[in-house]
Order: sequence, then structure tokens, then C-alpha cells
Amino acid sequence: MPKGKRKKSRGRTKKKKSGIVWSACFDDSKDIATAKQLTEKINESISYGKYAAAEHLLLRAIDAYPEDPVWYSLLIHVYSGLNNIYDAKKILDKAIKLGIVNAYIYNSMLKLYLRLKKFTAGLILFKKIRDEGIADKATYSLAISLYSEQNMVKKARQVFNDAILDGYGDSILYSIIINAYLKRGDILNAKILYAIAVLNKVDDDAMKKAISKRESSR
Repeated sequence: MPKGKRKKSRGRTKKKKSGIVWSACFDDSKDIATAKQLTEKINESISYGKYAAAEHLLLRAIDAYPEDPVWYSLLIHVYSGLNNIYDAKKILDKAIKLGIVNAYIYNSMLKLYLRLKKFTAGLILFKKIRDEGIADKATYSLAISLYSEQNMVKKARQVFNDAILDGYGDSILYSIIINAYLKRGDILNAKILYAIAVLNKVDDDAMKKAISKRESSR
């Protein structure tokens, strides 16, 4: 058998993991032969802050697998690292047009807006996600952060309450809203929420330490 060529498997179905098809991706590429290897190279590039390289790889991935939502989410994350809102919006719009947009992709865009302090755009997107009925725990967490970063704690609390009603009352959400109160010096409400968290068995050491630290600094 000539070097570099692989034997074709017979009777095997393509394996899927997290929406990614583990099959031949770029036959003409010697260094990237499978989608799995491509993902590893993308993650490596992102971890080292090589966003331009990651962008190049992800655009190739989208060409190969245009209906795989994982690539779109990762590319939006990369554009966040490049402070590139324009191209991130284009990728989001493409995912929407293809009908493959999901909470994971939307949340990547929310993270971008939060990181770049585009709070109004982020909250408009949050409303769209809510209207589509696909908001998840991460969506609520990001929305609470978007409000708290603007010192709009009442609005943040409303979103927190909605998250609780939707069954997302875990320590992460409690920590975010408690820190929002602590940020504005509202120790009382922070303590009340912490007590509620304990009653609901979502106690978190991080929340307790945050309150103690804030009190000791007063």
C-alpha cells in the first residue's frame, strides 16, 4: 500500500461526538486529516492566543462541515479574542440562516458582548434568545452579568428570579447575583440570598468567602 494512504473502512458508520463528525476532513492536507485533529489544532491555537491561526482553521472547518454548530461557536469565541464584532455577527447570521443556531452559539455571542462591554447589544440578544425559548443556565448567567456590569441590580435580580423559575438555581447563578449586590455594597441582600442558597442546598464556599471578605474590608 502506498505511503500516506489509509485503508477504507467497510460497514462502519460515522461516529459523532458533540455534534462533530469524526470522518475525513481535508484529504489534501498532510497535517490535518480528521475533524478531531482539526479541533485539537484549533484548541491549541486558542489556548496560546493564536486567534488568527484559529480563525483560518475554523473557516476551513465551516467549509467542510457547514451545518456543524460547534465551529460557529468556536469562531465567535475567536473573534472575541480579536475584538472583531463585525465578523462575529456575520457568523451568527450565517448560523441563523442555516437553521443551526443554538444556545451554545448565542451564548458565545453574549460572552463577546460582555467582554467588549457592548451591554445594550447583549441584552437585545438575550431577549431574542428568551423569545426563542432556548435560554439555558449560561444564557441567564451572562444576562445577569450584563445587567450587573451596568449596576442595574434590580434588572439582574429579575433575570435571576426567572432563571430560578426555569430550574437553573445553582451556585453559579447565586454567586453572580450575590457579587452584584456586593459590588454596590448591599451586604444585606447578599446575605439574604446566601441564606436562601443554603436553604436550597446550593451552598458554595466561594459565596461565603466573598461576603466575609467584603465585610472585613468595611
